[in-house]
Amino acid sequence: MKMDIISMASHTTAADGKNFSSLWEFSCDFEVDYESEENAQVVYSALAVDKELQPDKVKRQMSVSNGKLSV
Repeated sequence: MKMDIISMASHTTAADGKNFSSLWEFSCDFEVDYESEENAQVVYSALAVDKELQPDKVKRQMSVSNGKLSV
């Protein structure tokens, strides 16, 4: 399995001296090798029916290629 994770936070100080996060971005890309297109497609189909619980905050992109599921 291959996994790349990127996170970034930017903190700003307000006039009253309090810190707050002005940007929070998190990205996680991973690839799972199921060794066959059919197996990868079965897993893709099972995951594709699940709706995101917070679609305004979470974006999910999935694909299947050469027996591998990429998310």
